[in-house]
Amino acid sequence: MAYAAGLGVTFALGVLLPGLDFLSFMAGFLLWLGVVTALAAVAGRRWVVWCALPAAALTGIGTLMLAEDIALRDAGTPTAVVVTADRVDVHTGSRGTTYTHHYTLRRTDGRPLGQEMVYRGRPGYAGARTGARITVLVDPAGRAPVRPADDVDVPADATILVLGGLGMAAIVTGAAVSVRPKRPVRT
Repeated sequence: MAYAAGLGVTFALGVLLPGLDFLSFMAGFLLWLGVVTALAAVAGRRWVVWCALPAAALTGIGTLMLAEDIALRDAGTPTAVVVTADRVDVHTGSRGTTYTHHYTLRRTDGRPLGQEMVYRGRPGYAGARTGARITVLVDPAGRAPVRPADDVDVPADATILVLGGLGMAAIVTGAAVSVRPKRPVRT
């Protein structure tokens, strides 16, 4: 029950504060850490922890992605734009190399969009090369990030969340069955 409430808080943060991804990510991470730690303490079995790690991560990631996509789908206005520039910031540190794409966009009538579209990762958005015409979702209030309309996929996010939730249910059930007291053998 506490796990579902934690997912609800993470989801609410993502929907209500879509521009503050870090806040909802940290809530999801703390929930993931708490669930795995609690399962380890209660079950006392290593297999429970190893199985719970990916299942809890799937539910957390699914929750974050679903919240962000619902916020953008509900607030966003489909806007046809042309990609005028793709600036890539490359940072190399002790943990490796990170890539951040900053796309400059203008409307098809020539007016600048006023908001950059940002992608964190090496490849960038598929089809968002300089000169390409794409449709993006733009939040008129500027709270949600600009994203390609094709990238907002609520059913896929819900599927990830459901699969993670089913995995967690199976793990918790398996842990409960494996830690129940054994009946004494009568002789």
